[in-house]
Amino acid sequence: MGLKINNPFAGEGVDVGETVIDLEDRWFCKEWREETIFKPREVRDLYNAKKPGISVGKLQLFVDAVTMVESEDVKIKNINISGRQMPLEMRLIVWNLKQVSPKEGWTSNVRVTAELVGWGSRAKETDTDMGVKQARNAMFNYRIKYKGIKYPSPDPTFPAKDFLLRVTVWSDDFLGIQPPQAIAQGLLPLGEMFTECFQRNLGKPSPDDMEIVDMKGQNDAKEADEEGLKYPTKWFKLCHPGGPGCRNNKDFRRPGYDFERNNQCQIQLTVQVMPRAKAKAVPASLGFRAGPAKLKNPNRPPQPANPIFAPDQCAAYIVYTCKECCLRFRPCCICICCILIVVIFFVGYFYLKDILGLPPL
Repeated sequence: MGLKINNPFAGEGVDVGETVIDLEDRWFCKEWREETIFKPREVRDLYNAKKPGISVGKLQLFVDAVTMVESEDVKIKNINISGRQMPLEMRLIVWNLKQVSPKEGWTSNVRVTAELVGWGSRAKETDTDMGVKQARNAMFNYRIKYKGIKYPSPDPTFPAKDFLLRVTVWSDDFLGIQPPQAIAQGLLPLGEMFTECFQRNLGKPSPDDMEIVDMKGQNDAKEADEEGLKYPTKWFKLCHPGGPGCRNNKDFRRPGYDFERNNQCQIQLTVQVMPRAKAKAVPASLGFRAGPAKLKNPNRPPQPANPIFAPDQCAAYIVYTCKECCLRFRPCCICICCILIVVIFFVGYFYLKDILGLPPL
């Protein structure tokens, strides 16, 4: 294939230069035709026959080829993105979980992990909220950051990097002896957010001009940090990774099952995508640690603690646990108290009868 560049302002048009691309070699190259998802941005030299061996200019272009049959089904690529890359940062905030299915009979020790599928990085996790009942929310207010994500993917032959976020909810063993059990899992597609962030910030050199792309909130629901900055939030329903149902109620039907009946928990998330330069200009602390844009400490009930290093927290947890146990077994406790009152009454009566000579009942 030959491309010619001419100057229309010079009379009838004067050829400036041309470049020749061998399409046959590319078409029969399997790596270029089938495996290279994002075709490279090429900068080719222009040559003029009147000036042999001398480059008279540069031409920047993309070359792609498909069969006539496939041409209608192949989506036209955005040339503003192809061949360019931008380092981005993604910030995920796990706020709350509700209606968490218990895995230990009554409560669960809930922990959340998040992983960008295909990027080879270790799954990042929150801390653990101990003793979560189905009736109370698991509270986290925990920020997770993914730094230096290059968009588009730096590996053009690996199409699986579609920016899918895998969120998994675990139930940890109280003593840490048994392996954790999976409560629920879900995949969150974030490709559109990364594309929007790339397009809105392309060509902006100053971090002050760069924009942060937030995940669309749900009915304007927002949560705030300690500085008063509000974040749009959205609730997602997650199902058991082994099927729509839980371990005791499996339902392995194909997609189309009833989320209302089969979801194992609901999770409240905030997702933000921004250029790395903007992230450095607007820092944020991890988790709910002290620092810039600090999130509020989760208002959890007393958590287990070491009786030596944190005796006050340990005492508060023991009191809370005893209170919950009494509330859980309230009918049984009432029966026991009634029996004790009757026994004390009769024992006291017979004791006083022998001393004071009370009349018989």
